Amino acid sequence: MLISGVAPFEGTDPIRVILARLTSDPPPLSDKVPDVPADIEDLVMRALARDPNHRPESLGSFAAQALAAMSRLP
Repeated sequence: MLISGVAPFEGTDPIRVILARLTSDPPPLSDKVPDVPADIEDLVMRALARDPNHRPESLGSFAAQALAAMSRLP
């Protein structure tokens, strides 16, 4: 399930979608979900980073950060 309800890069031409992914940053999650908590948006945007060095270092790290962010939800 998508948090925003739409993919970060959309299009009917798969090559254009791939090129967009390789050359553009995704739009901020808060553009589609204005009330998304900042720590969740930060985690999602880091997971989508083009530069692997800016992504969470492992799935375990990502999961721990996601669980921590979710535990702060009302």
